[in-house]
Amino acid sequence: MIRVRLRKQKDDDLRTAFEELTDDRSDLIRAALRAYLFEQPERPKLETKPVPKLEKKEKPDEAVIGGLDDLLGNF
Repeated sequence: MIRVRLRKQKDDDLRTAFEELTDDRSDLIRAALRAYLFEQPERPKLETKPVPKLEKKEKPDEAVIGGLDDLLGNF
């Protein structure tokens, strides 16, 4: 196991990019280490996993208002 500490301000760009990854993070770290340690000139290509598209489901106003009334105990 290899641990890496990302420092505040100095590594904010890395932290943001890492949090937004959709690829397997472990695969990406291994590929980056190999690219650096073995001087591979190209960024390794990783298989991307499809991100499921979520559909927005809205409840009718009456259901929302009724739910709020129940939550507040008809306050």
